[in-house]
Amino acid sequence: MGKLVAKHAIPLQLGEALLCVEAITAFYPAYVQWKERRCAQAAQDAVQNGF
Repeated sequence: MGKLVAKHAIPLQLGEALLCVEAITAFYPAYVQWKERRCAQAAQDAVQNGF
């Protein structure tokens, strides 16, 4: 019984890892854009505030 569970656990973990990679790949560009916008906004605010 233990061996059967171990056999199925590895593909399951692999599948979960692939799902995580897909999610990261999907969200990363949006995160980068958001971060760039935030940095640009912070820089603008700094310039406007006389820094």
